[in-house]
Amino acid sequence: MKKSEYLTGDAATTQWGARRAKDGHPKPFKLQYVEVGNEDWFDRTGPDRNGTYDGRFAHFTNAIKKKYPQLKVISSAGYEQPQSLWVKSRTPDLVDEHYYRSLEEMMGQSLKYDTYSRTNESKIFCGEWATRVGSPTPNMAGALGDAAWMTGMERNSDILLMHCYAPLFVNVSQLNGQGRSMQWSSDLIGYDALTSYGSPSYYAQQMFSTLHGDQILATASQKHTHAAMDPPRGPRGGGPGAPRPLREVFFDATRDSQSGNQFI
Repeated sequence: MKKSEYLTGDAATTQWGARRAKDGHPKPFKLQYVEVGNEDWFDRTGPDRNGTYDGRFAHFTNAIKKKYPQLKVISSAGYEQPQSLWVKSRTPDLVDEHYYRSLEEMMGQSLKYDTYSRTNESKIFCGEWATRVGSPTPNMAGALGDAAWMTGMERNSDILLMHCYAPLFVNVSQLNGQGRSMQWSSDLIGYDALTSYGSPSYYAQQMFSTLHGDQILATASQKHTHAAMDPPRGPRGGGPGAPRPLREVFFDATRDSQSGNQFI
């Protein structure tokens, strides 16, 4: 609660708002969302092996909504997890879903959000996602997987309100050995003490961020697929794969309501 007051509290009437102003930021930050925990579906404690997150989420939500009713509360257990792990004691404003996948899997799941129910009360925050191909930063195959996935997110932006690629930065000065600077691959932007560079995935994200409208257009096409074998996978990759048809063409379309420009 102190953190929320530090970010949003009035500088003249609250203790932590005054501290924020003293630290050099007089105006409150426009905080809109608070997430309770991170990947709490890893918790398998309790007699039913479904963890304690549901109860903890209820306590946090009650306290947050009482003091800051304008804030939207995010559950770290998303719809991509087994239903037994979903929060049931309260209705989250959003749920956080995480996807780290191969090129083939990101292509294969590009229609995933098309099938989500439009009657779910909780919207989606895709809080961590990346096509994990290439190191220390994604290569062109990674960028193609990311672009395929982003068509699905943009096409379903009525239910998917936010997303966040992870991780964003990687220090490429020492990639191997003791004390190496890289802890995770693949990362969007590489840097060292003097320079930085954007990966192919960075430029794919740049195109999506600048070339879009505010209206989603209906699209249709003939199916274009080819047979492929999913590679091993799991929470971070690993586990058995399976053969299935994969799409070859990925698309969505938007229109700018003011200019009439269409982006396909």
